[in-house]
Amino acid sequence: MVPTEHRTSLRVGWSSQVLMATEARRPSNSNASVGSPLRTSDNRSKQSPKAEPLWKTWDHLSLKHGEHATVYHTNGDKYRGQYEGNMKCGQGTLLFKNGDKYEGEFREDMQSGFGTHWTNVQGKLILQYRGSFWQGRRHGHVSVLPV
Repeated sequence: MVPTEHRTSLRVGWSSQVLMATEARRPSNSNASVGSPLRTSDNRSKQSPKAEPLWKTWDHLSLKHGEHATVYHTNGDKYRGQYEGNMKCGQGTLLFKNGDKYEGEFREDMQSGFGTHWTNVQGKLILQYRGSFWQGRRHGHVSVLPV
């Protein structure tokens, strides 16, 4: 025979089924309730210790900061220059996968400040743009050189 609480739970929904099934399996001498913190013998609450994830504990050691040799990105780009807080910041050179090249200032992982952009045309770098960049885009009144 199915216990009464299981028959009732089938009519009220899935979350109630889980709660009632949990209550039915709990030993009769258990003083803990569903969702309550752990209790000690003198009835004080005891929080279970939470282990800090390893990536959080050691991540600060792997951050890029200062001058670096060439860093190869997963998308095929290469960057050589300065980092601050694991982001491109300061002077640097970015070689794109398609052969284009940017040399100049970076801020918050983007081209920002004065820089020069060359375009790869049949294996040769041709100067395309020299001027200001802001948030990864050309910025200000400039003249774009033909490719």
